[in-house]
Order: sequence, then structure tokens, then C-alpha cells
Amino acid sequence: MRLCLTDDEGSFKTIEVSSTLEIENLAPLIELELQIPASRQLLYSNGTQLIDTKRTLASYKINQDDIILVRNHGPAPSTASMSKAEMTRQQILADPDLQRRLIMQNPAIAGALTSPDQFERVFNEMSRQRAAYEQQSQQEMRNLQNADSMDVEAQKRIAEEIRKANVAQNMERAIEYHPESFGRGKGVDLLFGLDMLKRHLACIDLASNVLRINHEEVPFLPEHELPDKAKLEASGSSRDESTNGASSSAAAAGDSGKVATQTTQPSASTHAVPTASTFSETSIQSLVDLGATREQAINALEACGGNVDMAAGLIL
Repeated sequence: MRLCLTDDEGSFKTIEVSSTLEIENLAPLIELELQIPASRQLLYSNGTQLIDTKRTLASYKINQDDIILVRNHGPAPSTASMSKAEMTRQQILADPDLQRRLIMQNPAIAGALTSPDQFERVFNEMSRQRAAYEQQSQQEMRNLQNADSMDVEAQKRIAEEIRKANVAQNMERAIEYHPESFGRGKGVDLLFGLDMLKRHLACIDLASNVLRINHEEVPFLPEHELPDKAKLEASGSSRDESTNGASSSAAAAGDSGKVATQTTQPSASTHAVPTASTFSETSIQSLVDLGATREQAINALEACGGNVDMAAGLIL
């Protein structure tokens, strides 16, 4: 039968064992999966500690897909050793790109980077929440799988859970591999970020003041030659902006053939989540009906320039 193993740090592993396996023989398998020595394991199932190591899993009424909590009761780590939270904090501090992504995606973690104690509290709390959520999701899925196979409502709920998981996975992949698609700016015809520069092997030649892609060169515009729509407006100006990115980009390229650059101070609105008024409620609702959350639907529409069909493809 299949068992789920979890520890206090939220790690999840699954193993296949026999119901007649004794607890003392289960401990080495747990050590391989969770790296917790057998001598320091405290095992719990359904709120009961598995004390008698000579008893079998069946004698403890442990069944298919049950969860076994493994706690480490060993001595506290020395101050010289580094906790998992601190190791994670050091890795983030050493990676500027990761820090920038965290500021947009997880401000709570990003705001605690300068304080080891605060970071550890936030990190551990998020780990506990994630473990509880995953445990609850797995329990709900097991309940659905054990439901009557002829129950139409149960089958609909299973399909809905699978669709939500696919939506979340596709959104994570889009943010990870195409982050430039989620950038926003007022009056931006085409957002050509660092990832796209790398993808197209572009070269920013500041000595010649040109952007070079293959053998083509596009000169940069000085600020006094910028078109009116590209200049920075007052903070209280209208937020009306074009959502048809592809057609606007082509028109801009045909009109000027030049790349406009402007050094501005970053503003909080640059990374703000698009408001509902940016797109029609019909477009947003059509994506929500596919299993996306409202925020995911708006992000997908923003990434696809308001094209509902393309946004649906991104979600599915």
C-alpha cells in the first residue's frame, strides 16, 4: 500500500510498503526519504504515536494513502550550524534576480531579508501554511477518489481540482520563463526586457548608441526627440492605455524604426496588478469559468494584450 510521509518542515514523500511491515523496519525507509535518523524519529498516525516498534502497520489501522508524521526529537542544532531558513536567506541575498522576483511575487519574504530572526519566522510560518494546504488538498483528493465512481458531482469536483492545479502550474511556468509578459507601463507599445534581449542575442552598443540584433541596428532616441506619448506624464494623469500590444508595436516600428529610451524613476504602479476596469467583465469571467482565479485571469489578459483566446491558451 501507499503511505505519505511528512515532517515538521513540510516535506512530503510517498512510499510503497506492505501492511504487514513492522514499525522498526519502516524507520530505515523513512530515513532514506526524509534524512531523519531512525534513532531520532517520532512517528504519528491519525493523532496516535507509533510507540511499539514490533507492531505492524495493519495493527495500528494504517491504511492506503494514510499520512505518517515524522518528528525529529534529536538534540537542537549547534549555533555554528545554519538553519534551513538562514541558508535560504543567504541564497536569496546572493541572487539579485531572485530578490527582484520576490519583491513582486512575495513581498513578505522580501521585506524580511535584512533580519534573520524575522525571516525565519516568516519562512517557517509559510512552510507550515504550505504543508497544511498540501495535506488538506491531498486529503480532499483522496476523499474524492474514494467516492462512488458513479457520483457525477464527485467526478466534476475531481475534474475541477485537476483543472485548478493545471492553471496554477501553467501560470507559475509563465512567470518563471516569460516574466517580461507580465510587465506593465503607461503607453508602452512593446516591452522588450532582458530575457527577450538574451533570447534574440541582442547587443546594446552604447558606444555607437544603437541596439544591434544580428546585422540590424536601431538607433536610440535622445530624450528631446521622444514622441509625446512616450514622455513621462504627471502622476495624476489619465491611466487610459492601449491593450492591443501586438498591433501597436508593429505600427510604432513602421513609423519611426527607432527605439526610444528614457531614464525614469520606478513607480509603484509599474508592477501593480491590473484593475478590473482595464478589461471587460465578460472577458475576465470567461477565464474564471475555465478554473482561473480573478487575479490570474487579469494577469493572463494583460500578458496577452487583452486577447481572450490567447489568455485562455495560457491558462489551459
